[in-house]
Amino acid sequence: MGKRRKTRKLLVRSKRRLPTVFQCPYCGSVAVNVSVSKKENKVKVVCGVCGLEAEFDRINGLLPVDYYNKFVDKYFAGELKPARQAEVRASAVNNQQNQGIIDSDEGIEYLDAPEPDADVEEE
Repeated sequence: MGKRRKTRKLLVRSKRRLPTVFQCPYCGSVAVNVSVSKKENKVKVVCGVCGLEAEFDRINGLLPVDYYNKFVDKYFAGELKPARQAEVRASAVNNQQNQGIIDSDEGIEYLDAPEPDADVEEE
């Protein structure tokens, strides 16, 4: 005579949700909020740090992430300027360099770097 077999506990997986706060393309901080106004049929995307903002007409079926992507596209097209200057994080500059937006050697002077000699032969 044995014991009753125990039933296996089901693992409950949490649903993945879309983010509600996004990274600013200008200052690099995670402070961009998307607010949807159904009464006015407007969507406002604002960075809480640098004040970069855009306003869009609300379209049924689009999620806040879609408006954030429109916001980023407008920024990289040069249509948006920040309302106030913010301290730009180094990660934002590195991201822009990786995407080819900023020329990495532009405006940099190397004081201690030796001049390459063309006459020196390697042995």
